[in-house]
Amino acid sequence: MRPVTMAVMALLAGPLMTMAASNDDVLKGLRARMTRHHAEVGRYVMTFYYPWYGTERTGDRGRHWGNWDAAKKDAPASLRWPVGGPYDSTDPALVDRHMRQLVQAGIDVPIASWWGPRDHTDKAMPVILDCAAKHGRKVTVYFEVVRGKPSTIESAARDLNYLAKTYSSHPAWLRVAGRPVIFLYGRVMGQLGDVKWVQALALARARSGVDWLAIADGIRSGYGVLFDGIHSYNTMGSYLKKPESAWSKIARDHMTKSVEFAKPHGHVACATIVPGYDDTKIRKPGAALGRADGRLYDAQWQVALETQPDWILITSFNEWHEGSEIEPSAELGDAYLKATAEWAKKWRASKPKPAAVAAVKSTAKADGALKDVLAKRVRTRIGLMNGLGPVGMRLLRVTDRLDLIEPADLVAGKITPESHRLLIYTSGESYPTKVTSDNDVPQAIAAYTAAGGNLLVFSDMPFPFYYDGNRKAVRAGQRFDLQLLGSRATKSGKPFEQDNGPAGFERPPSDLELKFTVTRTLPSLPSTLPWPAGGDLRWRPAYRPNDRDPGQPYRPLIKLVDKNGRDWGEAVAAFGSKDPKAGTVVYAWFRLAEVAGLDRFLCDLLRLTTTPVHD
Repeated sequence: MRPVTMAVMALLAGPLMTMAASNDDVLKGLRARMTRHHAEVGRYVMTFYYPWYGTERTGDRGRHWGNWDAAKKDAPASLRWPVGGPYDSTDPALVDRHMRQLVQAGIDVPIASWWGPRDHTDKAMPVILDCAAKHGRKVTVYFEVVRGKPSTIESAARDLNYLAKTYSSHPAWLRVAGRPVIFLYGRVMGQLGDVKWVQALALARARSGVDWLAIADGIRSGYGVLFDGIHSYNTMGSYLKKPESAWSKIARDHMTKSVEFAKPHGHVACATIVPGYDDTKIRKPGAALGRADGRLYDAQWQVALETQPDWILITSFNEWHEGSEIEPSAELGDAYLKATAEWAKKWRASKPKPAAVAAVKSTAKADGALKDVLAKRVRTRIGLMNGLGPVGMRLLRVTDRLDLIEPADLVAGKITPESHRLLIYTSGESYPTKVTSDNDVPQAIAAYTAAGGNLLVFSDMPFPFYYDGNRKAVRAGQRFDLQLLGSRATKSGKPFEQDNGPAGFERPPSDLELKFTVTRTLPSLPSTLPWPAGGDLRWRPAYRPNDRDPGQPYRPLIKLVDKNGRDWGEAVAAFGSKDPKAGTVVYAWFRLAEVAGLDRFLCDLLRLTTTPVHD
């Protein structure tokens, strides 16, 4: 591992665009983060553990239970009734029982949900750590929320340092190569994004000396490079409404991606196993996936034996609200503790697989091609919007002419075609829409492209600009002529089932043979490309709305078609302008980085985005 100097860490904590030097140091820190490598991370079975429950013991009867009825064995906020009834998570006798049950089930580590200093979950931590040490278990926390509005690097680092000072030196805290482990929930990943989380971790290290080993929530290739490991809290959305015959394939898609994205970089690959899910008692309409008498659980464990992740994560030990618990209940008894013990024993007896060659491998030839395109087509600096993502990480290997763009810089007019001929939206589905007034950010992007700036939208998630900074659905891209179809939305406006044209979907209709057809404008690619075999298949195509000005150029470049000849919309398209002074907006569907090969495809996209489309 290349060390990060204290000076660089301090600069990482500052604003992203205060001056060129601080931006350059941020990039240096990101490069250093990408070189972290962990030779030995151990093999653990873990479970998400919720210490948020309260009773009369702490004067908080009904906390996360509701006003329960013991005679009927019913708690309003719990799908099932725990053996022994509702409990208080700060009760030492209760936590001791839980640790004995973890030992019984062969579970090494509870990942304790943690909501900040002085929260009920925080009050339970000393008890959890002491009881875990007594029973030979290790503990880490699930960092659930970045407190404060707006969410900041400073607030995240402050809470990391609280954990470091208060708990991380406890002998029961899980460590890998001397570093304390922490899990970052998807909510907090969305609150800060990848780059700012790297800054928060660096700031915390600079202040406390504690170098956290951070496991990010999200099976994304960029996270697999930038963080110490990756995981997914809940995979059940992929299983809903799918037949039992599909369960093993769904599990394999998830676990294989985790291994492929993390292990080649010396980072931790986690596989999530969920016995079932049912939140219909607390959410309306909610969602439910039955346990099928344990067959769902067994199917996922079997795939874990085949794919060999580093760590197994069970969701959950006691998330009673969503019905994912393995803790004994009046309805199910201790069946899932026993099943876990059997599977954990098999997994420990299985042989780990060596890591494959890194999925994203930089070669001299590929580096040279990218450098050549950048030298000829983009002589200014390049702006990265919304963090790094796989595209930003790839560019970080070949050029120093990168700036991490903040929305405030766009609104202030600091980002112009003269300073940055090219902006790239690289990661996620959210982007703030307001700095000082409603929609001033998308208006600033529109002004930038109207003045001749070019925007490449190539994210690592399916629907870029769909949410604002508060995760509210806004579809801000429409304000600068980025036209995408959402799930089950059709170009014609007809219902999805009645349409025969461009449309979006969550997963393709069953038994549908799909392929991409490629125009000659992308010379490095073959004339056809395959549809991905698995993983996240959410299709969000570009299209030309019927009410879009026909004088505004639109150039389809890669289409998705089926065996019957139906056009499902564009995977790559260029939105031009009839104004010869204006720039171009280019969209590329997120899975094409894998399907087409990032290196050769990125060269084509950079040429395309910097070529005017006026007719």
